[in-house]
Amino acid sequence: MKKVLVVTGGRADWTPLLSVVRAIDRAENLSLSLIATGLHLLGDFGLTLTQIKEEFSFVEEVSFYKSHAPIFSSFSKGVSSLGDAFCRIKPDLILILGDRIEAFAAAISAFLLQIPLGHIHGGERTVSGHMDESMRHSISRMAAIHFVATEGSKERLFRMGEEEWRIHRVGAPALDLILSTQESE
Repeated sequence: MKKVLVVTGGRADWTPLLSVVRAIDRAENLSLSLIATGLHLLGDFGLTLTQIKEEFSFVEEVSFYKSHAPIFSSFSKGVSSLGDAFCRIKPDLILILGDRIEAFAAAISAFLLQIPLGHIHGGERTVSGHMDESMRHSISRMAAIHFVATEGSKERLFRMGEEEWRIHRVGAPALDLILSTQESE
């Protein structure tokens, strides 16, 4: 049985990850581990960890934001704390979504520990040129396998030098959650 560790940093990635996490949890050949970090653990952002624990009681908490500390201090703590957790959990694959700082810290830790990384929503573009763009493409370069939403994202990763067999166009996982909600009504 393969152990898949999903790392989530906040509401922005948890909602689209939820359908994927549920599918991994139901799969007979996969064992699910969960880490909640970043904004999930902060009361100012709704303490969304409680929502995760309503469905998944086995979630591990990895805190790395420091009050009033520069972002680089929190980031370096995140890389270290996530790396320690990865060593304890010993996953076969780490799965992250997107381009936020929590995903970037998880990607660096996985890469340095040589744990295969799966990246959902790589190859996308941010028109504003925000820092998320650089983090997303950096995560993609560290990932072993890519789960993209569109053909354009797939082509972009291929042009960045990613091997075609590593790129899988699976659509947007948030749509699965929307469709499952509509079916249950």
